[in-house]
Amino acid sequence: ENPERYNGDLATSYNNAGIFYKGQGKTEKAEEYYLKAIEIREALADENPERYNGDLATSYNNAGGFYDNQGKTEKAEEYYLKAMEIRKALADENPERYNGNLAVSYFNYGIFKNDDEYFKKSYELAKTCPNNPYCRQIIDALEKTDKT
Repeated sequence: ENPERYNGDLATSYNNAGIFYKGQGKTEKAEEYYLKAIEIREALADENPERYNGDLATSYNNAGGFYDNQGKTEKAEEYYLKAMEIRKALADENPERYNGNLAVSYFNYGIFKNDDEYFKKSYELAKTCPNNPYCRQIIDALEKTDKT
């Protein structure tokens, strides 16, 4: 009855269901729900990018991880790159709010591609927000390796 009010919440529910089903090993269901979340979030971001691009990037990142785990590298890379593109634009506009998210994207892509350059980018960004728990994990993980 009121899609403008509730579609964002619906997309979050679909995304969370995708995470749940992925954890249960139900890959077809997980994919279905990830893609439903993306469909809704793309429409929302088209209408109001300032409000929804961050959420869309999260869905893209989750889909990238999902496809990576499934061995579908082309799809994984497609979604990881989409997430990074959005998060880079958001971080350029508001680094205090989005550097942590971009650091996570760089870190995930570094793992995906086994690319030290993305680990270094991730590390440098993570150092700008050490109180963010994800950034703290990135810093700790990369300082234990030679990837910084």
